[in-house]
Amino acid sequence: MIAGHTHGGQVKFPFYGAMAFVNDPRFMEGFVEVDGKNVFVTTGVGMSGPQVRFNVVPEVAVLNLFSKN
Repeated sequence: MIAGHTHGGQVKFPFYGAMAFVNDPRFMEGFVEVDGKNVFVTTGVGMSGPQVRFNVVPEVAVLNLFSKN
């Protein structure tokens, strides 16, 4: 699965971290394997709600996908 928008949060407070708007903090940003499935989440480039980003760098990821064959 590939997802990207504001999963990483738009605001990441020093010493506290990002305010998680997802139920599982593993899905905030980056790569994680869950139940044998690969999941990649970017912090995205946009904003939702308040038009502000603080301490969360916008990200455009380029992924190269290869089959096992």
